[in-house]
This record gives sequence, structure tokens and C-alpha cells, in this order.
Amino acid sequence: MKRVKWLRNVFAYALLAVFLLAALFPYYWMITSAVRDQADLFAIPPKLFSSSVSFDNFTYVLQKTRIPNYMLNSIITASLATFMCMVVSLPAGYALARFSFKGRNLLSSSIILFKLLPQSAALIPLFIVIGKLRMMDTHFGLSYVHLFSMVPFAIWMSRGFFKTVPVAIEEAALIDGCNKPQAILRVVLPITGPGLFSVGVYAFMLSWEEFIFSYTFTSSRAKPVSVGIALFLGEDANLWGAVMASAILMGFPVLLVFFLLQDHFIKGIVDGAIKG
Repeated sequence: MKRVKWLRNVFAYALLAVFLLAALFPYYWMITSAVRDQADLFAIPPKLFSSSVSFDNFTYVLQKTRIPNYMLNSIITASLATFMCMVVSLPAGYALARFSFKGRNLLSSSIILFKLLPQSAALIPLFIVIGKLRMMDTHFGLSYVHLFSMVPFAIWMSRGFFKTVPVAIEEAALIDGCNKPQAILRVVLPITGPGLFSVGVYAFMLSWEEFIFSYTFTSSRAKPVSVGIALFLGEDANLWGAVMASAILMGFPVLLVFFLLQDHFIKGIVDGAIKG
């Protein structure tokens, strides 16, 4: 019996190792391709390892392409979209968590169901609206359309974090002399700060990596890095090493923010999961 159990565990761990390798291999190939010479990428048979390491691809991307400009556009757009998303979502999440009104549960469910709608369903209406407002190919216009995919998630998550704050705490603040806005600003927001911070970080990531709206509503001035990399192949003669280097540069800011602020991010998610 022990031998059967041992063999079963070995098989299970071996299977997990295979799945893990399959999941990690694309990242390994991206990183190694970014630091290889172009000739090594087209070697037959393919080389899993390279004897030489070169950062020429990163130099080429940073100095001879528009990827740095596209990254700046992404930073501006994602920051603006995150700010607008939080301004809209926090009051809505608080209202759904605190106020009782007819249809509240239906509205809450509709918000999360709205998140399941495909982006393509909103392309034509948004295209007409953005065109009428003359915001095509602008940072503000792109940030505005990004709210379509950001706001439902942010409202739903902020609602959960606001529900973790006992009503008695707000009532105590009101008894101590605070009015409703002051109770929210001085009591509720500091308590829910880590959770709301995690909502903001995730909203920023949604805007940063978004592609469909970015490809549709930009042409040159506000083009983000997600679209810039997609057009990289046609513009730069299939320089796969440079493409992989661009992908790494695109992911670096988000990874940097996450690792620097991961304690706040994880604390917010865990607190919401435990108390919500």
C-alpha cells in the first residue's frame, strides 16, 4: 500500500512538473530570445541555450524604435484611466455596500455581468461617441474607453471592501461630530486603504495591457506600447529578438510596481477575502 501511494505521489508531482514547465517555457523563450543574436533565433534545430549573451536588442529598441514613446503613452493613459476609474467606482461601491434601495442586489449582479460582455460589443457605440467628441487618438479618449473594462471590476471589488467596515464604526464617528463625508474620509477610507489600493493597482494593469480598444481608437499620437509591439513585426522586418526585448520592457513597469508594493496589494486582497 505504501509503495502504491508513493508511486501515486511521484506520478502526481511529475505531472505537475510537466504542466509547470509548459507554463513557464514561453517566458523562458522570451527572455532568452531577447538576449540572443538574430542568427541564433533561426537556427535549425532550435537552440534552447545560447553560449553568448547580448543586450543589443534592448539597445536597438530603446534607441532606434518608438517603443519608449509608446511606453510613455501607456503610462499616461493607464494613470489617467486609473484615476477616473477610482473616482467613479469608489462612490458607487460605497453606495452599493451601505445604502438599501430597491433593486440593489439586481444592480450589483448586473455590474459583474456587465464585465462579462465582450469588448467588441462596445466598439461601434464607443467609436461613434469618441468620434463625435473629437477625442480619437488622444490620451483622454483612450482612458475613457478603457473604463468599459475597468469600472465594473473596480465597483464590485470596492463594494466588497467597504462591506468589511462595520457600520458601528461610522456611527461612532458621526456621534463624535463628523458628518457623513468626514466619516468616510477620516474613518472608512483609511481602514479600507490597502484593499482600495489593490483595486487601483489591478485597474492600472487592466489599462496597461488592454489591446482591442487601444488598437481601434489610436493611430499615432496616443498609441500605447501594447499596440506598438503588435505593429513591431511589420515595421522592423521581423526582428524577433527586438520584439521579445520590447515585451520584457512592457512588462517591467508593472512587475516593478507589483514587487515594490506587493505587501499592500496582497494585504488588500487577503483582507477582502477573509472579511468580505
